[in-house]
Amino acid sequence: MMLNTMENIKLDFTDSATIISQHFDDGAEEAILSQSLDSATHSIYSEIEQSTFNQTIEREQLVLPLYVNQLEVYLPVYRALERHCEQKLSSTWHEKMMKTPLLENDLACLQTEMLNARVQRLTMDFMQFVDQTGKQNHLKLLGILYALEKLNLLHYHLLPHIQNMYELKSKGVSFYRSHGSNVYQQWYLFTQDLDHMGLTLFEQSEVMTGATQTFERLDNLLSNLWKLNSLYKEAV
Repeated sequence: MMLNTMENIKLDFTDSATIISQHFDDGAEEAILSQSLDSATHSIYSEIEQSTFNQTIEREQLVLPLYVNQLEVYLPVYRALERHCEQKLSSTWHEKMMKTPLLENDLACLQTEMLNARVQRLTMDFMQFVDQTGKQNHLKLLGILYALEKLNLLHYHLLPHIQNMYELKSKGVSFYRSHGSNVYQQWYLFTQDLDHMGLTLFEQSEVMTGATQTFERLDNLLSNLWKLNSLYKEAV
């Protein structure tokens, strides 16, 4: 089924100058990267947590095609991310963090939907953002990795609702399950790696810009996916 609805999509994202001015004091000599990232992205991450899309998952009312569409969008994004991380962030990224095989396995277990044109545009924008950043700026790439790794925490929280809603135990939910009960330990180890990198304030600001822009794209994605909800319900 192809849904043919096109609307204007806002694609304005935060720049590094804004990040620097908001989160670093004049004359500051050092900052703990993980704390700075948490502070810089707290507001937008909270918006993602409280998005209608994720709140509907918590209520176990999200129609299956929207869940599938989300996985379909993530697949090319993570493919681009992991290709660049393997080449440029080998000291921080490792194969156990790979999500592409998990997404491929989940989509193989679920009936896929043809993406709506608006979502196709968002997917292309997101993938190109990751790909171009990976080619041009490894520090912003690290910020993208931070944002997508932090999603593991939210997905693990939502996992039981996904399983109950669609009557899935293990198949179709491996991306949301990811590290399983070790997710918090993995997150801690990842943030420790970030803090031991010894980045300058300017380098940290680049990482923060990449993370913030990624969360903004995620928030935009979930918002636009949710707008398809009524169309899917009408098609049932």
